[in-house]
Amino acid sequence: MLKPRKSLTARKEIKEDKFVTFYFKAQSFLEEYKNWLGIAVIAIVAVVALSLYIKTSSEESERVAASKLAEAKTHFASANYAAASSVLGPLVAEHGDTRSGALGTILLAKSFLAQEQYNEAAEYFNRSLEKSSDDAVLSLAARLGLASCHDQQGNYQEAAVAYEAAAEDGNFKASDILLDAARCYELANQIDDAKRVLNQIINDFPNTAPASTAQVSLAELKG
Repeated sequence: MLKPRKSLTARKEIKEDKFVTFYFKAQSFLEEYKNWLGIAVIAIVAVVALSLYIKTSSEESERVAASKLAEAKTHFASANYAAASSVLGPLVAEHGDTRSGALGTILLAKSFLAQEQYNEAAEYFNRSLEKSSDDAVLSLAARLGLASCHDQQGNYQEAAVAYEAAAEDGNFKASDILLDAARCYELANQIDDAKRVLNQIINDFPNTAPASTAQVSLAELKG
C-alpha cells in the first residue's frame, strides 16, 4: 500500500523548523565570534584600502618620473649631459622603482659616461643591471655600458671580456658587439683571442656586414 503523501502544511512546518534552527545557530555563532568577525572585516577593509593607496601612489610616481625623464631626454639629445644628470639624479633617487625610473637609471649612467665620469657611470650601470636583470633590453644596455667604461679608459682586456659576455645571450647586436670584443683584444695584445672572436663572427654570422669586416681584420692580423 502506498504511503499517504505529507500535506503541504506539514512540509511547510518542517522547512520552518529547519529555518528556525539555522537562524538560532547562526545567531549563536555570530554572538560568540562577533569580535573576531569585526576584526576580520576591519582587516579586509584595511588591505583593500592599502592596495588602492599603493596603486594610486605607484601611478602618480610613474607619472612624475615619466615627465622628468622626458625633460632629461631633451637635455641628453642636445648633448647637455650635465643638465640631464641634474634632472636624472633626483628622478632615480625618488622614483627608481618605476619603469621610467629604470630607464632613467640607464640614461643617467650614459650621461656620466659622456662626461667621462667613469666611476659614476659604472655605479649606475651596475645598479641598472641588478634591478633589471629580467629585462633583456635594459640588461644589455647596462652590460654594454660597463664594457664601454673599460673601453674608454683604455682597460682593453676588461673591455674585451665584458663585450664578449654581453654577446653571449645571442641578442640581435651580438655580431657588432663581438667586433668590439675583437678590437679590444687586439688593443690588449691578446691576438689569439682576437682571432678566435673574429672566426666566431665569420662562422656564426655568415654573409653579413660584420662577417665581412671580421674577414678583413683577420687577414690583417695574419698578415
